[in-house]
Amino acid sequence: MTASSSTLDLRPRLNPWLVVAFLWLITCLNFVGRLLLTTMHDPVVASIPMSEAQFGLLTSVFLWIYGLANPFGGFLGDRWGRSRVIVGCTLLGSLAIWLSAYATTFPQMLTMRAVLGLSQACEVPAAVAMVADYHPGPTRSLANGLLLTGGIFGAALGGFGGWLSAHYSWSFALVAASVIGLACGGLAALILRDAPERLAEVKGGAGGPTFGAALAHLFRGYSFALLLICCGVLGAVQWLVVGWMPIYLREHFHLGLAAAGISATAYVNAACAVSLVICGLWSDRWSRSNPRGRMGVAVIGLCVAMPGFLLGGTTGVFALAIAGLVSWGIANGAFSSNMMPILCLISDRRYRATGYGLITSAICLSGGFLIYAAGVLRDGRVDLGLVFAWSTSALVLSVVLLCLLRPPAGAGD
Repeated sequence: MTASSSTLDLRPRLNPWLVVAFLWLITCLNFVGRLLLTTMHDPVVASIPMSEAQFGLLTSVFLWIYGLANPFGGFLGDRWGRSRVIVGCTLLGSLAIWLSAYATTFPQMLTMRAVLGLSQACEVPAAVAMVADYHPGPTRSLANGLLLTGGIFGAALGGFGGWLSAHYSWSFALVAASVIGLACGGLAALILRDAPERLAEVKGGAGGPTFGAALAHLFRGYSFALLLICCGVLGAVQWLVVGWMPIYLREHFHLGLAAAGISATAYVNAACAVSLVICGLWSDRWSRSNPRGRMGVAVIGLCVAMPGFLLGGTTGVFALAIAGLVSWGIANGAFSSNMMPILCLISDRRYRATGYGLITSAICLSGGFLIYAAGVLRDGRVDLGLVFAWSTSALVLSVVLLCLLRPPAGAGD
């Protein structure tokens, strides 16, 4: 061990809950940044000449780059250290949002959205892995669940973009978000540092793991492959709900555009936020006596959603459809709060960010495919309700895959 790494190892350990709180703020700002533009369609299109397809491409290019770059972004967090990547990417993403506020052409705006996607693809896996580093064992699922509620809160704040653009301007909304992000990045540089165990492994990037070594470790058995498929399947269902549920509710229950949008998001997000916390506490408690308790909570959550999801896609009663949405929110929280903790059970801590990046990539890519496939089925006159009902089979498959996972003894530190 070098003198510099030894000195770093002697620095006081950060309070684990302070780490969660600070990364919660960064996660919240991430979702504000990625969703803010989508709520300001009319003023943006009026200021920057673009077609409707081009406006949609602003979100699509973010999702494509975010999904494809996540495995490599996660690897950077493993090799160079979580805190370095988080600080650098928070500053880079905030700068991209700030520059997008002054864009005057579509290519300029598109470039900044691509940069934002790249920065968040590197930052998110590092942040989730840092929470896992600071919260071994008995508090890991709760800490992970609390972190993810930042995304839900940020998505809600992103909805105020339309209000800000109406009262001020769309560029003001982006500048305000970027200034807060830059300040947060500066604070992160002063506050955040890797857990002592990680500091001893990083050593400035020298001798860190290679991407090939990370892949070889993750896929050395079948457990990570099963988890990857499971997350991809559930991610496809999640994006199906996000992309098509508002239209389904509007057409089947004759709701207005605003009412359909609120009904499709408010209930499921509220249920997910509560579930992230409750199921995080539950799985932490269960895992004290049985490490597979984390998988057990996820399985139970998915089983709860099966009848609700099936009913929600076939019922003609609005209240029952909402009940189905709530059941999906509960399942999503039960699984999401345990996704990284389950990964910790089947992988070495040196490769957690890379593994999480691969999982996020699978979620984004499979989600994009199913959203498109649902559109193709819709063009073929297939009822969206049937598409949602058929998706219940994805929940069944996910339960089977989770039950097949076999973490090695003593894993998950």
